[in-house]
Amino acid sequence: MWFLDLLTQSTIAHAILLYAFVIAFGVILGKVKIFGVSLGVTFVLFVGIIVGQLLGANKLDEAVDTDRKLIVFSVAICFAIGGAMALLSPYIPNIYTAQPAQVRALASKFILIVAIAMPINSLANATYFTMRSGGKTFVTFLFDSSYVWCITVPLAFFLQRVVGISIVPLY
Repeated sequence: MWFLDLLTQSTIAHAILLYAFVIAFGVILGKVKIFGVSLGVTFVLFVGIIVGQLLGANKLDEAVDTDRKLIVFSVAICFAIGGAMALLSPYIPNIYTAQPAQVRALASKFILIVAIAMPINSLANATYFTMRSGGKTFVTFLFDSSYVWCITVPLAFFLQRVVGISIVPLY
């Protein structure tokens, strides 16, 4: 029973276990190389670093080519992982049997939404970090703060409070 608690309860031991899994997964992915670059858990973040290195070396054509390949690869991986999440979305919440069925059904819907959005988020993040690597700091500032606080948050508030859209379609 302690092992199930370790996997399902929010404790310090649970956090350490998650860090251990992420580190182990990162070490495994670090052994895989694509275009001479080893992967990591936060692969999409490295798009900007890799492209920035090439831009700094004044290799513009190679930077554009590498950026396109990395973006396609990142989106393809998110399609695969998102597909697996979508297939498993009805089953993952059932691990937490202490939660009511209604909560598990809601969690299943959220997992499905995240799975569907993964390739879109991957594309958005990869292009975002590409712009950052090219020095477009004002544009990234607008994406980071202004867009979220001036458009996304007020729109979500309006749609939920005034229009009355429930949490699942709003999410």
